[in-house]
Amino acid sequence: MKHNLNFAFVLILFVLIVAACKKDIPREELLTTGSWRGESSFANVLGVTINLHDSIPACSKDDLTRFQTDKNVQIDEGPSKCDPSDPQTYSVGS
Repeated sequence: MKHNLNFAFVLILFVLIVAACKKDIPREELLTTGSWRGESSFANVLGVTINLHDSIPACSKDDLTRFQTDKNVQIDEGPSKCDPSDPQTYSVGS
């Protein structure tokens, strides 16, 4: 029984060491590898928490944001647009 506990301890220690040595992914790479959609947004004003996401129009909640490596941001209006004449995608940048 003691041998099994020692083996389990060594195995867990090995897994933790291997996991600790895992290469970190730069934040910029994490941001730029996909599209993002806001799920929630809160603000604390004078001790009162306000849900900002509830005040966003439904046509904006499905928008996708894509951070690009050239420091620009591309916005995709998603399935529903607030104004049908708006372009489906547009960029904002530095």
